[in-house]
Amino acid sequence: MANILYVGYKAADLKPAMVSEGAVFHTLDIYHRHAIEKVHHAKAICAPHLPLAAADGSPWDRVCFRTGPKLMSGELALDLLQEAVKLVGGEVRSPKFELVFVGRERDRNELVDKVKDRLDRSFRAVWPASVPHGEKLMFTSYPGCFCHRRLDEGGLALAEVVSRELLAGASAAAPVSLLDMGCGCGLVSLLIAGA
Repeated sequence: MANILYVGYKAADLKPAMVSEGAVFHTLDIYHRHAIEKVHHAKAICAPHLPLAAADGSPWDRVCFRTGPKLMSGELALDLLQEAVKLVGGEVRSPKFELVFVGRERDRNELVDKVKDRLDRSFRAVWPASVPHGEKLMFTSYPGCFCHRRLDEGGLALAEVVSRELLAGASAAAPVSLLDMGCGCGLVSLLIAGA
């Protein structure tokens, strides 16, 4: 039984030969995890990082990574690709690593070149944000998180408008409660709360 990690695959991409006892499918979306488990009865995990080893603790025999410009954002692809390459010893041309790239060969080569040049960079991103007249806050994000490594302009605009409206109608007798569930790094709610 070979321990194979598949990264970047959706249920529609799977072939019967891929689904074996040692195969694990990694996804960043719980919907895709459930689809893989329900349709193919395969083991799937949904996590921000790739599993370091198979379920029995042994290293991966092979890592298959599927990406392309229309499948995954460039920054996210690079982060996950670097994690995948580390799992097979740090060499992108390892016989244990397979890159399935959907797109132009030139784009594939550019992605592979970035992996060679920046293999040891951190996957965590820390960056500042604030609304006008609000406290500057530091945010931390990881691959798979909405707006990883960057500020979302739409979220910032929403936080500015809501903060302004709340400040205009604020009173000590009516405190404001915020609920933030599954909203990336919490940019909007934290900026509103800090205003």
